Amino acid sequence: MISRIGSKSKGRQRAFSFLEVMVASVLLSLGLVFVYKILFNFLDYSNHITYRLYGLSLLDQKISTIERQFLDTQTIPFVDAQEIKMVLFNGKKVNYEFSVNLLSVDNITRLIELDVSLSWTEGMRRISLSRSTYLTVFQRNI
Repeated sequence: MISRIGSKSKGRQRAFSFLEVMVASVLLSLGLVFVYKILFNFLDYSNHITYRLYGLSLLDQKISTIERQFLDTQTIPFVDAQEIKMVLFNGKKVNYEFSVNLLSVDNITRLIELDVSLSWTEGMRRISLSRSTYLTVFQRNI
């Protein structure tokens, strides 16, 4: 007597049981959940990088504007201590908040420290960046 491989009896086809179908459905569902979780984490990280790069650009622009004003006038420019700039990214508003500090350096009369900070909110997190530079007061010979 020769039996076919995979079948228990002649002429009877074996189907998937309900339990096998349910286990396969659960495994596929879990796989999809993990794929979506990875996708949403990637999108969140991508938004963070976009906001951060734009913030760094805003910091550099602010510092160069203050330096240019200082070089032109040789006086400490009036700087608004708190300034907010609203930017739209794909329809989402991001409020960048500037904070500017001008400090004289101890024991050096012609040196001024310029600190510029920038912060914004991403979801539940508060993100901050800061840059510092020094300005030198010099006298022009006319």
